[in-house]
Amino acid sequence: MDQTECLQNYFIKDIRSRLVEKLNEARRTIISGDKDRVAQVLIELDLYQKTFDSLYDKRNDKHLEKVA
Repeated sequence: MDQTECLQNYFIKDIRSRLVEKLNEARRTIISGDKDRVAQVLIELDLYQKTFDSLYDKRNDKHLEKVA
């Protein structure tokens, strides 16, 4: 595994853990009934999800190029 691939894996793991943390925060916010904060937390959650999807898709595209 080269250094670039290691860094990409690190970033994916970091974003994935932040995504899980944000998901738990969203769940807690919804349960608490804090309607003012729900929209903000869901927007942040969506941003983390898009970032994770983008990094994951790039990694898979590079993997498919190596296999082909």
